[in-house]
Amino acid sequence: MTLAYLPTIFESVHPSAGTLTIAATIPDGSNCFGNIIVSNTSSVSSDLFSVAISTGGLSSLNPAPDSSQYIAYNTQIYPNGQVILPNIGLDSNSQIIVSSLNGLVSFNTTGNEIIN
Repeated sequence: MTLAYLPTIFESVHPSAGTLTIAATIPDGSNCFGNIIVSNTSSVSSDLFSVAISTGGLSSLNPAPDSSQYIAYNTQIYPNGQVILPNIGLDSNSQIIVSSLNGLVSFNTTGNEIIN
């Protein structure tokens, strides 16, 4: 079996305050080692962000992710700050779900898509 590795930018999102947003969905038949780059776009205010990984097939945002799915929950990010969550193994149809308390945070998801 031959696997193909494809560097990919999955999504860039800037959710509104308190809004759960799907930042990426791993395509069916692929896996991924992904990175999430979290950036505070404000030069004066901190914010709190959360990142969850939904596995086991496509989901919706209702119901919201449960506590076991969060890899970062209400984590503080300072003005102009960045946090990088590297090398996250993601299965086919997994989703990265993000939010921020005040809507000051953008999320960029990249990685190496492994096409089976």
